[in-house]
Amino acid sequence: MSPSLEKLIRDTRLALGSKGKPLSQTRFGELVGVSQVGVSRWESGEDAPTEKNLLKLIEIEPAFAKFLPSRAINLPVYTMVSAGALSAAETVLDAHLDELRRIPVAGLRNGDYFILQVEGDSMNKIAPDTSFIVVDRADRELVPGKDYIFMHDGRATFKRYRARPMRLEPYSHNPEHDPIELDGLEGVSVVGRVVKVFLDL
Repeated sequence: MSPSLEKLIRDTRLALGSKGKPLSQTRFGELVGVSQVGVSRWESGEDAPTEKNLLKLIEIEPAFAKFLPSRAINLPVYTMVSAGALSAAETVLDAHLDELRRIPVAGLRNGDYFILQVEGDSMNKIAPDTSFIVVDRADRELVPGKDYIFMHDGRATFKRYRARPMRLEPYSHNPEHDPIELDGLEGVSVVGRVVKVFLDL
């Protein structure tokens, strides 16, 4: 179980002390830009840090990031990505960001996000044709059963990763779609993990 905000503030202050003495509430308050009374109220649960306070606390202890309120991020919307066979990927790699429409999306953790529109029905159990997906370029570690954008030889596809055997699987109501076997297929890279699906923006 993760510590409460009050406990994390108190534990962080105590950990910043030296020679066996905890850092005073006054000195800790100076570090984050509040008074001793403000720190005391945080630790007792009578009051809570503002978003601005939390950003200062995160500089001292990254664990405070989980207490930030969910904020909408304006994400660029690319044209499309194939949910069928590998297809041309200019929209993933070469789009000019300053020319793209942007849509606010909330509830995302730290990452490098963008939006793609799905073309095709090979992933329609989770993302029907013409739906939109949010992709995190910062999350490229393959986890079996999770969904990613893959690249190969300048072409891209939206698929589910399977490890045994290694392949990119469709997740569709249409039985005609075949997996893409990775055994012997060199040069496949991960653009990012798909973290959200929207039917309409």
